[in-house]
Amino acid sequence: HARLMLVMDSGLVQPLSPMQKGFYFLTNLGGVSVLLFFILSGYLVGGSVISDIKLGRWNWRVYAIARISRLYVVLIPAIMIGILIDLIGSRCLSHSTVYSTAHYGFMLPESISANISWPIALGNLLALQEIFVPTLGSNHALWSLTNETWYYFIFPLFAAFFLPSIRWRAKVAFLLLGIGLLCILPLPISSAFGVWLLGAALALIPKMRVARYLAWLFSTALAIWIALQSAKIVESNQVITALLASLFIFCWLMRPVKRSSMIFRTLSSALSKISYSLYLFHTPLIV
Repeated sequence: HARLMLVMDSGLVQPLSPMQKGFYFLTNLGGVSVLLFFILSGYLVGGSVISDIKLGRWNWRVYAIARISRLYVVLIPAIMIGILIDLIGSRCLSHSTVYSTAHYGFMLPESISANISWPIALGNLLALQEIFVPTLGSNHALWSLTNETWYYFIFPLFAAFFLPSIRWRAKVAFLLLGIGLLCILPLPISSAFGVWLLGAALALIPKMRVARYLAWLFSTALAIWIALQSAKIVESNQVITALLASLFIFCWLMRPVKRSSMIFRTLSSALSKISYSLYLFHTPLIV
């Protein structure tokens, strides 16, 4: 996102040197990162639903509290602080290129200040951005939170079909409700649910040992595929990307584990603790 707003698009900087090509490749991974995020979310959140159902301890109330608290403890202050940042920027830097150029950086709205209102803020709190309201102010990254929130809600409706404690009529009702919601949601959101389900499917596969070289093989295959898409040698294909990403994640999950260094464990733990907050705050801050 910083590169989109600070550096010219690669199509306007031709011909590119090898170093420039490498730079644009490394800063063009936003779409793939979202796919990886959906797969990991499906594996962790969908996997927890599957595990609870298998162990006979599934509870709708506990699940709802866990998901709602996880989302809103950070989202509510992020919405308020994002509005404050955008209002200050719009007032104090209104004549700067970023705030005065419509759709700056390919992702900002036509007008940041026009996208700040209580109805839009409420719509973003209810995960209705990109359905009934735009993303709030300059916070373009909030689009994918819509996907995530609805997947949290829809997946248990399908998983409930395998709950022995629920009657058949209720199972069918839940199933039809899930299908109905997918049909109502915009196509980009409903179609990406398949990517999220790939992650949940990984949780169904029994634990097995996978040779380390396979993890590196699929890592390389995914990197080459992304590079080919980035260089426009092949057409972008979400299905192929998601499948390669799933195999990549699966092999690394199942590989023989070597104990990582203390530095790596400390750094990865610290990054994981701030990742959701960073996701919700970063776009207004960059703007």
